[in-house]
Amino acid sequence: MIQRFRFIIIVSIIMILGIMNLYSQNNKFVPKYNTIISSNKGADMLKQCSRAAPGEVDSFFTLTSNDVQKLENNFKKILNIRAKDCCLLNGMIKNIENYCFQYVGFVINNKKYILF
Repeated sequence: MIQRFRFIIIVSIIMILGIMNLYSQNNKFVPKYNTIISSNKGADMLKQCSRAAPGEVDSFFTLTSNDVQKLENNFKKILNIRAKDCCLLNGMIKNIENYCFQYVGFVINNKKYILF
């Protein structure tokens, strides 16, 4: 009886992990063209002419490959975001495969963000 209970628990955990992995894969996207901008060029990245940029940035940091991997694992979530500022008010990105991406890390109120 205990062996059967353990088996059911183990199978349940494996199924949950599999579902979580499948869900995360649905949001994964690795752009064909991308580059990491060093922290000393971060201020230049905030000088946008065609879109809104964050204000009151405390500092910048150079992204690691781990930072970029976390971003890529959740990249497709941007397909659900609507623009709230600037030229494309209420606009949405329909196909992220048509874009090249530049990444820079910045900090506001001790919280790290990635601008792309």
